[in-house]
Amino acid sequence: MTDWDGRFLAMAAMVAGWSKDPSARHGAVLTDARRRVLSVGYNGLPRRIRDLPERLTSPETRRALTVFAEENALVQCEIPVGSGATLFSTGFPPARAAKQIAQRGVSRLVCPKPATETPDAVLARDLLTEAGVSIVHRAAPAIPKTPHDWDTRLVALAGLIASWSKDPSTQVGAVIVDDRRRLLSVGYNGFPRGVADTPERLNDRATKYALVCHAEENALTQCETPIRHGATLYASLFPCQDCTKLALQRGITRICAPAPDLAHPRWGQHFATTLALLQEAGVEVAVADPSALVQAPPALPEGARVPLTKAKTSRWHRGAAPPIDDLFASENGEGC
Repeated sequence: MTDWDGRFLAMAAMVAGWSKDPSARHGAVLTDARRRVLSVGYNGLPRRIRDLPERLTSPETRRALTVFAEENALVQCEIPVGSGATLFSTGFPPARAAKQIAQRGVSRLVCPKPATETPDAVLARDLLTEAGVSIVHRAAPAIPKTPHDWDTRLVALAGLIASWSKDPSTQVGAVIVDDRRRLLSVGYNGFPRGVADTPERLNDRATKYALVCHAEENALTQCETPIRHGATLYASLFPCQDCTKLALQRGITRICAPAPDLAHPRWGQHFATTLALLQEAGVEVAVADPSALVQAPPALPEGARVPLTKAKTSRWHRGAAPPIDDLFASENGEGC
């Protein structure tokens, strides 16, 4: 059986690594009843409030200004949470966050036990219990080493999502964020909901290709939050032409992924068409070339792999891809 609680706690641990809090870093992931990721959050100062070193190192100032990870995940979710939602957190939530968990209608909380039975922890537990929130205690994984730039962080997150795929040959993950870097949706390559991903189907290449939904396709299809101008699609593999068409239709204005292999025997033509589509549509392409892959921390679910890309991104220069029409014209002018 798939350990979904372990997967989402591993995701929360990666998000925790984005926090600048020098004393404790925490992350949270909010999912709906269908295990779709609705939002993520980490502890930090409010938007537009500068996280100056003197503020972060002063316990009193930091305590007064910090927004907790659970609060950030809940307040940045723009769609109704709905019945059956679960909040995954790398720490036991304080009473202030517990009130918001109950208020947003979260049904289930998965988190470690409180380190100490402080009055605040007791109040938080009593409040959640009275509100009917089911509490499942589980240790959180170690926080992985975190890249400094956001493009690399989010491509790395797409790599974590890729590890959820059951595809025996290629695992791909995708993440969509808005212009404020709020997570809107995630996806990985797999069969449609309700279609059994049996070993026989997964290991038969023709059947697998006929049934599989690509990671970017899943992220775009399952995104219920409106995708506004400025949204970025991050992927652990460069998108194919079909996923790119969907991305353009949903209003994606920027794509960040590892460089495409234009010589690939199966996907090279797809990648060339993708670049031509993005160039004509005016979509910015940031190329992330991984220089190293590191293994996931041991606390992750068994078998999970997290490729953390350590790379800077660069823009794909205009003119690097030929026009779309040139890709499908042979020497005699007929379609190829």
